[in-house]
Amino acid sequence: MNPFRVHYADLIIECASAEDVALLVPLLSQAVRAVEKPSASTNEREFLPNGSRWNERRAREYYGRLEGKRRQVLDALYDHPDGRLQRQLQETAGLQNGMELGGVLAALTKQAKKVAADPTDVFTKHPVSIGEEQTYEYRLSPGLRQALQSLKKAKEGTNGIAQTPLA
Repeated sequence: MNPFRVHYADLIIECASAEDVALLVPLLSQAVRAVEKPSASTNEREFLPNGSRWNERRAREYYGRLEGKRRQVLDALYDHPDGRLQRQLQETAGLQNGMELGGVLAALTKQAKKVAADPTDVFTKHPVSIGEEQTYEYRLSPGLRQALQSLKKAKEGTNGIAQTPLA
């Protein structure tokens, strides 16, 4: 009986039966994926345990880029871990309507891109009903919150005064 031959990279693997080939192919595909998977790099070590790209360095750079209404909205989200309603964020930043808030939120995500963070990992937005009113509740993402808290601790040392990250 002629053996079945499987060519893999520079190897020729002989199998006694088609069943052996069927068993070998998935193992080879796993080996290929393991070889092609990049090894841990400096960038991967920057990730927080929760899988976020936010770290203290990115949070510092990000927060430093924010001014005016952008910073007011971010500070409001940071200061209220339970979230803020759309109306509350508009009042905090002195915005007239949801479209203006949308512009500020878009700017927050755009700034995240500029510091190599995931723009979808800045805040979350969830629909809520309060009485008859349909609105949205916004919360700071867990990854960004954790990075800002780490930044706040580094800035404060042990005195614990500042409420917002770099106030």
